[in-house]
Amino acid sequence: PLDYEAYHCEGVCDFPLRSHLEPTNHAIIQTLLNSMAPDAAPASCCVPARLSPISILYIDAANNVVY
Repeated sequence: PLDYEAYHCEGVCDFPLRSHLEPTNHAIIQTLLNSMAPDAAPASCCVPARLSPISILYIDAANNVVY
């Protein structure tokens, strides 16, 4: 495929965010909001520090399974 969206976030970054995690301003605000009102915003998630390739199976436009 041309692209792949995993839509998966794993690893909770609890309040207070540690400076070595280098949180974004958005993550800081989201974490503060979640700590005060958990129903108002989801907990922030940690993002990967490194990526590695994965293998996937998918079905192409001709209904062929492609590896």
